[in-house]
Amino acid sequence: MLSGGSEDYAKRLLTSLDKTMLLLADAAFDGNEFLDAVYQSGARFPLRSGARRVPTPAEHLGDGSYIARVGYGVLRVLLPVRVIEATRTVTLADGTVRTEQWRLITNLLDPVRYPAGELSLAHPGR
Repeated sequence: MLSGGSEDYAKRLLTSLDKTMLLLADAAFDGNEFLDAVYQSGARFPLRSGARRVPTPAEHLGDGSYIARVGYGVLRVLLPVRVIEATRTVTLADGTVRTEQWRLITNLLDPVRYPAGELSLAHPGR
């Protein structure tokens, strides 16, 4: 049995990623070093971003998403990512209704080929 949490397991799997793969990940995996390793593998990713990450738009796109750069202060080269933001409303098991801001970051930068609406629906964390 392997010891460690899900981040440790994910880091071990990074060497198995290649350009034919799509990595779906939740907010715990949006750290700069992890994103850089996925970028280096050639794999594509849409992942839910944590609330602490507040990307600065560098270019607004026609589908409402935007291009930003991540990795300030950590990576030698900033990584271009596309950011898709939405407000989502969820109803909890006890009937409580909650509205929250939701942010997806991806290296699928082309909004025509990968429309924001389709990417957000495809992510299991939606």
